[in-house]
Amino acid sequence: MLKDCAAQSELISINLRPHTTTCWSARPGKVVEFRGFLGTVDFAPTEPELFWPFLLLGQRLHIGKQASKGFGRYQLLSR
Repeated sequence: MLKDCAAQSELISINLRPHTTTCWSARPGKVVEFRGFLGTVDFAPTEPELFWPFLLLGQRLHIGKQASKGFGRYQLLSR
């Protein structure tokens, strides 16, 4: 149900830019490069009450790829 609602959401604007950063990785013993995106995505879900619990939890926990290295952070803004 959540997946269907996401597929029907209206995408209002996307303003993303590629971002590359590096950090030291102890396992390989070298500097490792990470790539991702910075910017904003503005969307209007058809049933926002389904999304809010997951979006709020993700904002709090910084869920995402390489979250243990400080990535995965996002901020929710509503109108």
